[in-house]
Amino acid sequence: MEKIVAKEQEAPNLLINQITVKPVSRKTSDIDRWRSALKAADRGKRQQLYALYDDLLIDNILSDAIDQRIEAITNADITFTRNDGPEEEIDNLIRSAAFEQLLTEIMQAKFWGISVVEFEFTDSGFVVHSLPRRHLRPQFGEVAVEENDERGIPYRGDNFILEVGNRDDLGLILKAAPFVIYKRNDFGDWAQYAEVFGMPTQVFEYETFDEAARVELTKAAEECGGRPIVVVPKGSGFHVEPGAASGDGEVFDKLKKACNEEILVGILGQTLTTVQGDKGARSLGEVHMQVKEAKHKSDRRFVQRILNTLFVPILEKRGFPVSGGSFSFPEQGETLTSEDRMSLAERAARLSVPVPQSHIYEITGIPQPEPGDEVVEPTEPDYPDPGESGGRNWMERVFGFFAEAPVTGATTGERNDLAETGNDGFDTRLAKRVARGEARYFDRELFDHTVSRLLNAFHAGWRNGRVGLRNSIEYGTADDVVLTAMETNLYHFSAAKTLTEIQQLNQAYRASRSFEEYMERAAKITDTFNRHWARTEYDTAGQVAESTSTYYRLLEQNRLFPYWEYRTVGDDKVREEHAALNGLILPANDPRWRKIYPPNGWGCRCYVVPRMRHEVEDVDPAEMQQRADAYFETGEFKTAAAQGFGVNRAELREIFTTNQQYIRKFPTKAAKYLNRLGATDYDLPTVAKRQAETVSDLPRYIGTAADWFSERQRDGSVVLTDRLGRRVALSEKTFRTHTTGSHAGRVEYLRAMTETLSDPDEVWINTEKGKSAYDNYTLIRYYRDEVVVVCCKIAGGKVNEVKSWFPLAVKKTVQKHHRRGLLIYNKKASR
Repeated sequence: MEKIVAKEQEAPNLLINQITVKPVSRKTSDIDRWRSALKAADRGKRQQLYALYDDLLIDNILSDAIDQRIEAITNADITFTRNDGPEEEIDNLIRSAAFEQLLTEIMQAKFWGISVVEFEFTDSGFVVHSLPRRHLRPQFGEVAVEENDERGIPYRGDNFILEVGNRDDLGLILKAAPFVIYKRNDFGDWAQYAEVFGMPTQVFEYETFDEAARVELTKAAEECGGRPIVVVPKGSGFHVEPGAASGDGEVFDKLKKACNEEILVGILGQTLTTVQGDKGARSLGEVHMQVKEAKHKSDRRFVQRILNTLFVPILEKRGFPVSGGSFSFPEQGETLTSEDRMSLAERAARLSVPVPQSHIYEITGIPQPEPGDEVVEPTEPDYPDPGESGGRNWMERVFGFFAEAPVTGATTGERNDLAETGNDGFDTRLAKRVARGEARYFDRELFDHTVSRLLNAFHAGWRNGRVGLRNSIEYGTADDVVLTAMETNLYHFSAAKTLTEIQQLNQAYRASRSFEEYMERAAKITDTFNRHWARTEYDTAGQVAESTSTYYRLLEQNRLFPYWEYRTVGDDKVREEHAALNGLILPANDPRWRKIYPPNGWGCRCYVVPRMRHEVEDVDPAEMQQRADAYFETGEFKTAAAQGFGVNRAELREIFTTNQQYIRKFPTKAAKYLNRLGATDYDLPTVAKRQAETVSDLPRYIGTAADWFSERQRDGSVVLTDRLGRRVALSEKTFRTHTTGSHAGRVEYLRAMTETLSDPDEVWINTEKGKSAYDNYTLIRYYRDEVVVVCCKIAGGKVNEVKSWFPLAVKKTVQKHHRRGLLIYNKKASR
């Protein structure tokens, strides 16, 4: 099964390191060279053209014009935001030098026609490598190792590659190239003209018949420098014009200016903001400035689209927290349409975030009424005051007045396309929720659907693992911890799978040009996740549960059954390598079981049976060990180990290992998304409403802490039971910490603590304060007068332990902190 690769995984072999880069060719540039290079580029061979571009970019006007457009992007503030605000980790990337280089390469695609960037991800961020354009073969999607190779290494579809530009586009430099060449040759001709005609002529006269004087005078004139000289007899009437530097070179200057203007128009769309031209009217300058700003606006939108459609998916696959977010240039005010702003204001109002009335008038363009103005009244009946029951506030009336705009993005038809109908199946409902923007990065129904199936498979397998052993093996104390640990693993796995599936659906939504195209893409994604992969995951959950249950039964009977035998189901679907293990018998404590204890591959149905000592008297231990060691050398085992097998999951207490999680860095990556989930995401009422629905008051303990503990303790701990009947310990150390000093007031909540533990209203999984592990179970019970919270987790891998209990504060931020993460039990919904 394919899994999303986490951020820390790096490209195994960078393309940039496989390319032989040679120096730029500095041949004499003329129009014939440009035409020849263009013809070759039309045939798919861009080496000559890109070598010409490199040579021409030493022109000051051309390079400065390109720099202006690039610097307008790199100097602009760019942000990354999601529904719940900025994301610190992405902000750190934006501030890095690598991100500025990425923006530069994206913009360079406009001038060269294409940019192909290779990413190298590191613990601190990423490194950008620009693949040399002379080596690119865009028509094939390949990069050549040698500059003149016809074909090369494919790069399209590589998760570490970002390609910007059209494969047929040769860039804006193509348009500027002839004028740079003309100007360069113009300067050469001008320099020659100036050398010949720019200096004044020196006239030397000698006596007509004095030949010796002429010779000496000529020799002296030649030693006076490089200016033109004339040696003539006196009275010969020779006439010399003054040097031409003052006026006759005007034609060259005009050609230079004309070339510069054409270069600037081609790159910037105007000339006045770069080169001082004719001193025209102020209105002409304003027009040129508008053209300049229009170019920059177009560039911002271009870069923004590339970042959001190409770069964000790359970051998602690396495990960065970008799902549901986007890059934008907020200071320019270009990223949100009026409909977008209206939608954000509406959502803010519905979340009880105060929205100024002036902001609504600004968005809609409707002037705010002055005192005494006649206004249009609502067509609906009079509304009660906002504070009255059933009343609608001012914001609701405003949003009721304006027709709801169609959803932007994939949907081009009516909103009815997105409305759920009675005929919609699970996958269709899910796809429509994504299209409506209701599942930006998580979906409650998808998570419940995934985890419930896996839990059912797990518990069925767990029960099957006891078959044939139940009568001889007592219910062990490890069961409660193992069950909780493996269930927690399934919650993690299901949450990571939900995040990944929603990411892919949102990517499909953004990439689709119509609602129909999106639904086709979504159907393929959901079929892969919810059927193809789900079947394998369901089978694995059951098989691991069954083998784990058997494992702990066998451990407790180690004296009676000191040997274990590896068995296959014996049908034609058994792998050849696993068939070679059939009948393998090893001591129960042999370390080889840590690698081969089944299941040891996707779909593995093998199992282990116990053997008494007398049953294996004829077994050759060395031969058995060799059989196991031979299996470790097979390609089957090496592949399985790379996929997360080759371990004893029963010992790890994991159904799916880290390598099999959809997001490998679960605590640091997935947990960031999940901890943002709160009561509103699960359609839960507020704490106050839950209390109002409750009929019982808090049961208060009126004795002493010492009496409570001494009456219940056994071996230094009080053993309680949770809602599933599993044992949960309260250690003496934890008890004393929470019933003395500043926490002495918690003694009266001891009765409520045990009730909350055994009969909670809500159970959440989240992170403990200041910790990263996503294994804190928060149990909440509502009473009319107070709310009690109990926190539990597995302590030391041996026991489920109460870590804390306390009354929930009235402050909303505190309530939000504890009602967050994965809601795995809601008593009200389960009735």
